[in-house]
Amino acid sequence: EGAGMLIMERRETAVKRGARVYGRLSSGVITSGSAAIGKYEIDMKHLGRAVLDALEKADMAPSDIHYFNVSANFCKEMDQGEYKQLTEIFGPAITVTPLKYLMGEFGGAGVIRAAASLLSLYYQQPLPVLEIKTLKEKVKDKSLRQTGIQIG
Repeated sequence: EGAGMLIMERRETAVKRGARVYGRLSSGVITSGSAAIGKYEIDMKHLGRAVLDALEKADMAPSDIHYFNVSANFCKEMDQGEYKQLTEIFGPAITVTPLKYLMGEFGGAGVIRAAASLLSLYYQQPLPVLEIKTLKEKVKDKSLRQTGIQIG
């Protein structure tokens, strides 16, 4: 079990009170697509638009970004759409980590994934990555069969 909490405040205030600063929010953008209930926007164009809008608002270029915590929904079409959008924007060399497969998805998962990413970057420690070989072995043991994860 674990927990995470992010406190957002002005840098000057944090420094004044002696807080350790793990990161900086340069911009934020919310977008959404339209899809019927139970359907998803598999081309992920709104993801690409959100990333580009956030970069523009932060006055940053794609080359300024070296790490991305991907959604990795374990839905082949959505994952391919996410990959397509990110590689079109950042190129194929962008470093990504899909923490969702380690933590699952729940109410506070986004905050915990953000906290894990910030701590990883701050301490220069890589986040764990599960190898496909390990996943295949677990599927043979039937421990992941109920999850719906497709392993080819």
